[in-house]
Amino acid sequence: MKMNILMASLIDKQLSSLIKSVSLPPDWAEELNRLALQDHKKSAQSNSAFVGEVKKEIKNIEAKLQRLLDGYLDQVIEQEIYRAEKAKLLFKKKSLEEKISSLLQKQNDWLEPMQEWIKDAQNLNTSWRKNSAHRRRRCSKFVWKNGGKSVGRASRVPPSGF
Repeated sequence: MKMNILMASLIDKQLSSLIKSVSLPPDWAEELNRLALQDHKKSAQSNSAFVGEVKKEIKNIEAKLQRLLDGYLDQVIEQEIYRAEKAKLLFKKKSLEEKISSLLQKQNDWLEPMQEWIKDAQNLNTSWRKNSAHRRRRCSKFVWKNGGKSVGRASRVPPSGF
């Protein structure tokens, strides 16, 4: 019985050391959050420029559709040619609209998980020290979910660019 308690204590110390070595330092967490927000802002700006260009292209397609209809109504264009060209233009317009929709939906998908990961990595050591089995399981899952890779193991020197 005493041996089990000593083994558990030894394992706890080893795990505490491991968790401490992979927890994200507060200054790194702050910098990563700042960089994530900065990247999010830049991507939003570039996405809005892209959306503007695509909307111009959609307006051009709508103008072509109108000219095509006018030509058909003026009996300059045959019905088969009208239908084929209309189908091509409508397909192109629909695919551009779907591109815009997809881009706008995915634009913010990465920020929240990134911020959650930073928060979890920063709070690893604190969560581990609070002797809750649930918190320790969460810490262990976080470390192993991330491939057991150290977040900041090597002398806590940030990568270049920080």
